[in-house]
Amino acid sequence: MAALFIGEWVSTKTRAMVPSIFVTALIFIIGFWTIFPKNIVEQATFGLNFASICVPLLLVHLGTTMNIRELIEQ
Repeated sequence: MAALFIGEWVSTKTRAMVPSIFVTALIFIIGFWTIFPKNIVEQATFGLNFASICVPLLLVHLGTTMNIRELIEQ
C-alpha cells in the first residue's frame, strides 16, 4: 500500500509526467533487492476463500454493465 501511495503521490506532483505504475515498479524492484521479504507476493494474497467469493461478485458486476439492446442486436 505504501508503494502504491508513493507512486500516486509522485504522479500527482509531476502532473502524470512520471507514471505512478513506473514509480511503484521501481519501489518494488529496489525493495526486492534490499528490504522486502522474498515471499511478499504469497504473504499479500487473500486466500482461496476470498477469491471464491469475489469471482461470482465480479461476474454479476460484469453482467450489470452490459447494454441489453446492444447484446440483442449482436
